[in-house]
This record gives sequence, structure tokens and C-alpha cells, in this order.
Amino acid sequence: MVVMEAGSVLPNGHAIVSQTVQSTHPWTGALSGGVWARLNNVENNYSILDAAQAQARFRSVPSSLPPVQDPPSLFTNNYRVTGNSNLFPLEDEPSIAVSSVTGQLLMVVGANSLSTGLMVSYVSTDQGTTWAGPAYLPLSRNNDSFASDPALGVDRTGKFYYSFLSLASPSASASPTSDDVVVATSPDGVQWTNHVAVQRKTFTGNTTIRGELYDKDYLAVGPNKTNPFFDVIYATYTDFIDYCASGSLLACNEKVNSTIMEVHSTDSGLHWSSPPVAVSPTATASASAMAPPLVTGSMPAVAPAGAPDTGDFYVAYYDSRLNGFLNSSARVMIAKSTNNGLSFSPPTQAAMIPQQLTYASEAGFRWWSSMFPSMDVAPDGTVYIAYGARQPSNSADPADVYLVASTTGGALWDQPVRINDAASQGGAFYAWLKVSSDGILHIIWGDERLDPVGLGYDIFYATATNFGQTISASSRVTDAGTDPLNTIGFIGDYFNLAVSGNQVYPVWTDGRRGIRTDGRYILTGETDIYTARLGPRDTPSITLGSSVPAGYLAPVTITGSGLPRETYFIVRMSGIPVVSQGNGIVLFFSTKSGTLSDIISPDTNYNGSYTVELDEWLSGAQLATTTLTIPNNNNGSSQGLTDLANSEQTYIIIIGIIAAAAVALQVLHMIRRKTTPPSLSPTPTESPASPPTGPPNPPPTNSPSLPPST
Repeated sequence: MVVMEAGSVLPNGHAIVSQTVQSTHPWTGALSGGVWARLNNVENNYSILDAAQAQARFRSVPSSLPPVQDPPSLFTNNYRVTGNSNLFPLEDEPSIAVSSVTGQLLMVVGANSLSTGLMVSYVSTDQGTTWAGPAYLPLSRNNDSFASDPALGVDRTGKFYYSFLSLASPSASASPTSDDVVVATSPDGVQWTNHVAVQRKTFTGNTTIRGELYDKDYLAVGPNKTNPFFDVIYATYTDFIDYCASGSLLACNEKVNSTIMEVHSTDSGLHWSSPPVAVSPTATASASAMAPPLVTGSMPAVAPAGAPDTGDFYVAYYDSRLNGFLNSSARVMIAKSTNNGLSFSPPTQAAMIPQQLTYASEAGFRWWSSMFPSMDVAPDGTVYIAYGARQPSNSADPADVYLVASTTGGALWDQPVRINDAASQGGAFYAWLKVSSDGILHIIWGDERLDPVGLGYDIFYATATNFGQTISASSRVTDAGTDPLNTIGFIGDYFNLAVSGNQVYPVWTDGRRGIRTDGRYILTGETDIYTARLGPRDTPSITLGSSVPAGYLAPVTITGSGLPRETYFIVRMSGIPVVSQGNGIVLFFSTKSGTLSDIISPDTNYNGSYTVELDEWLSGAQLATTTLTIPNNNNGSSQGLTDLANSEQTYIIIIGIIAAAAVALQVLHMIRRKTTPPSLSPTPTESPASPPTGPPNPPPTNSPSLPPST
């Protein structure tokens, strides 16, 4: 069996290794995100906090840098795809496919459910506003333990295809003992049938082979090269073979091979080609190497119907054979098949990665897989690839996303163009692209630019024209950022995107519900799948209830509408965060419809007007603002006592009154004195007053007292 040591779980906070120092990892660190997460038991990183624990953690807001204002957005409010099937759904690695062959747009989203270990699917018929599901896809074998790496596709008849890995493991963190690449089919995204193990792990009986693991599958659907009126379904994956290069299993010179493999079906997924075809050369490494050469992260794509080379099939992948995994430079390679995947041309370099990413971001979530290519083929035959890379090692910019294009069927490639804005110094990662029928290239990616400390992320979007040489201005997709420090510390290996006509449907792993309320408890750690589409977005607003007059302290209701859905905010009064009286912490929560209802307790009782604002948690940007007015405590024409005592004029008057009273008391004392003749004998000297011998009298038991500070 393949021996996979999971290693230490990355900290749920700042990464130990800085962005300018490269860390090394064994080949098992390159396993797909879902497999890696299960081996590390990441699904257990959630928290359930009672009132005291929540107040200790969220009673105040740590000091931060000035807020970053949001750029304009082309996208609607964000909608949660993930259903309430579990207290902590913990979903990631979304994939989306859309079809309108029936005259109605049907959207299907697949995702990895860490909490259940299964693949899930959701469907929407209203452009992603509401979702039904989840539907659970069964594992391949009865003794399988979990699934990983979801990928969706749809053919031109409207049939959906769902590929994933199905693995068996004797315990939660033990090495898998069986591993299948599975493809299921469905007419509607709900009922999944024909679960075919397109590639099943088997052992040949050769005593030198310790084990074999299939990893990092993906799926593509496109025209048959020889009969373009029908579609071919392609599945690619990485084949890891752990073996003894010399000796026996007891005295083993252990090596690991990695190869990109491909299988395909020409009959709508009923039968699959065998044996699998190698797409890449085999990379060989010592099993103990800390920067092993390997190939993985394959991405298939097919030239669409009507393209000059309809049915040409491409596979791009990550290749670290030059310098090793995460060590110095790497390459994005591409191979091409013109006979429905029966054979491939020798791979060529599509792009150089001059500096590989670190294993994890500074927030602690793994993001090295951003170097995996995302690929699509335009109607004119242009091949586009997006991928992640670092600036030179002395740069403060930890990660960027780039685009390359080929108008020669993958033979020659243009120079890379940076997708994320050059002014942004935050990390950019997990780029995904799709070409619409009009030839416009649509791209999404994760971006840390809005977090002043560069840990959290949002989703951004841009288009590319002129064969990828012209990139539009970036537009924010998300209406609330993800703070990874409040999630389980894992967001998967990729986001995804679909286009239909002139509409765009991105899907991503979102952590806005990483802090949420559940009765008396505060839950932390959740990740969900969210989506949006091009269109207008609601305008956030807040209103306040009436305030009591000056001189008194009393709660004030706060309500909001048009807010980002199901997320948490900070409310500030004159720039100072206030505590929610509803939950006792410094966070305020919106509902699934984007409303908010809570109570605040103003920290002042002086009359005047005070600005109350609702701010994003991640960026600190102001979403909505209003004014709290504390009126004078007037009785007729007289001024309230609090306001009188608070004014400089009243202070002077009071001092004058006290001085006049002192003079009056002296006069009164003089008037009351009796006139006596001078004494003929000495006047006795008065003894000084003795100090009190006991404690002062306690205050009356019914005297009022101030309430404890909140």
C-alpha cells in the first residue's frame, strides 16, 4: 500500500513560514486537497462556543490597518448553494455545469463534503437564486470511506457527468487501501446513475510494487473528432506508483512515479477505454525526497463545435521535473490528441512558472495548487490557460495569476499576461476561466487585496479580449470576504466558473458563515459554496429606533436591509465598535434574505448627533451609515440637568453660586454670634478632635447602585 504520512496540520492562523522563504514537502504533500484534508482530519477544526467563550473571543475588535474601500461590482448579491444538511456542512472544491437544451436553464453544482465524506450535488432553475439539495452520490465500493475531487460536465443533449475519486481507508488518517476514478451520469443533476469505475486500482502481484494511488481527476466533454455531432467524455488523473527500485519490500530502495493518464467514453459514459493512455512522461522521485519531481493537476479541454479544429483534445498539467516540488521554477505543460484520446503528441511548454508558490498562504490554507492550469478553447480555436505563479522571491507579492494563449493549436504560446491588477500586493490564486460563445474570455480568482493585513480573500472577475492581451479592470464578485482564520483552515484546491450566453456563473468556497449563531451558541469553522451572476446588487441600509433623552442610557434597536446575506459585521458609533445586545459579542449577523435586527446600547448619554455605521468584517469598509440623535432633556424652556452640568457656562455659574453661598454662611454666622464682654480669666484651650475609632457608617441598604458595566 502507499504509505502516506499526513504531516502536521497547518496552523489555523498565520503560517509559520513567511512568504519569502520556500518550504519543502514530500510527494504526499502534493496529493489533492480532498485527500490531504481527510488525512489531516481537517474536518474536525470547527468550534462550538458558549456565551462565555464567545464573549472572550469576540467581545472586542483587534486594532487593524485603515479600511480598504470596495471597488464597484458587476455582480448581484451572493447566494448560498450549500444546504443545511449538517451542523457544519464543510463544503469546498465546487464544480458547475449549465444546460438550456430544454428551453430552461438548469444549473448543477457539485462539491466535496468534508463532513460526510461524500460528493454532493445541487440544482437551480432560477439562475442560482435558490438551490435544491444536496443529493449524495454513493461511493464506488461498499467498503470505501470517502470521496474527493469533484468535476462536472454536460453534453449537448443535456446529460450531466460527475467524476470523482472514491477511496477506502481503514481509519480517518490511514493510507487508502483502494482507489477508484468514478464517473456518474444524470439527466437532471439530482438522480445519479451508471456509476462507472473508469479506472480501478489493481495490483499485478509484482512484489516490488508497494502501492498505487489515483489522484487529482478532472473531466471534459466535447465533440467527437471523427463524428462531431456526438460528444466524447474524457477523464484525466494522476497515477502515483510507489515501488521498490531494487531489493525486496523488506530492503527497499523506495521510489515514486507520477504520470498523467487519460480514459474516455464515446457512448455517453456507458463504457470506457482501456487501458488508460499516458499523457505525460513519467516523473520519478525518491519516496523520501523533500522536493520531488512530479506531474499532477491535469486539466482537459476540447475544441468546441464550429471551431477550426473541432474535437481536438488538450490536456494541460503542472510539471516540477526541472527543480522539484515547490522548489524554484516549474512549468505548465500541454499535450494534444487529434484522435479522441487514443494517443497524444509529445508535451510542450505552455508557460514557465519562474517562482513556485509557497505551500500555504500566510493565513494557513494550502494554495500551492493554484499553479494547476485552468484551460478552455474558444470558438475560433484559441487555447487559453490560466495559472498561478510568484513574483521574484524578493517581492512582497506572494502570488499572482497569469494568462497565456495559443492561436496555433498549442504549438506556440504568447508571453504571460498578469490577470490581477498590478497595484494589488495581496495574493491572487485559484484562477478559473471559461470562453463564451462570442469569444470573450471570462476569468475569476481569489484575491486578498481588500484585507488590510492580507489574510482574507474575496473573489474577483475580469474579461480578456484581443487573444488574451487585453485584460479588463477587475470587478469584485463577492459581497462579503472570507476570513480563513474563522474557518477550518481549508478551502479546497480550486474554484469554478460556467458561462451561458452572455451570463456568468462563478462558484467558490466561501467562509462568511465561519462565524454564525445557533441559539445560545456561536459556531466557527464553516465553509460553504456560494455563487452570483452578472446583474444589479442591493444597496445596504440601516435604520435606528428612537433614543431616550440626554441624561439616560437605554438600548436602541438597529435594523438593516439589502445587506450581504448570512454574514457578520461590525457596528461602530462615532468610530468605536459597539456590542450586540442580542448575542453579547461585537459582531452583528444578517439573515439569508439580507436583513438584520439587533439592539445596541449607546455608550454616551450626552445630547447630540452621532454617526452609526455598519462595516465589513474583513476589509473594514463602510456598507451603510445613519445618525443616532440623542435629544435634549427639556422640560418647557429649562435645560436638562446633564446638559447644564456638561456646559462651561453652567460650570462657572455653579462655582459662583458656591462662592456666594460661602459668603452668605459667613454673614449668617456673624449675625448669630452673641456679643459678650471680654473675659477676665484665660479662655480654656479646646482639645483637637479625635480621629474616628470605627469605620464610617455604611450606606443605607436601599441606596441605588450603578449596574455593572457592559
